Amino acid sequence: EDHQTKNAQSLVDKKAALLVKDVDSITKLVPTVLSLLGDERLQADLERNIAVLGRPNAANDIAKEVLSIIKK
Repeated sequence: EDHQTKNAQSLVDKKAALLVKDVDSITKLVPTVLSLLGDERLQADLERNIAVLGRPNAANDIAKEVLSIIKK
């Protein structure tokens, strides 16, 4: 079902990541990385956009939810 690509595409759609498909990795991965290294504005944009999506307490939140279900 290629869930990895779907997950990555979700981040790309939110302007929080770049995507190089496996099939294109030999020709596009290095140029994409080098381009990103030279583009501080894009780096900042990606960093800002991915930070919004972060869930720093996710493990704790999941554990609490599991415990609340168990206690029911």
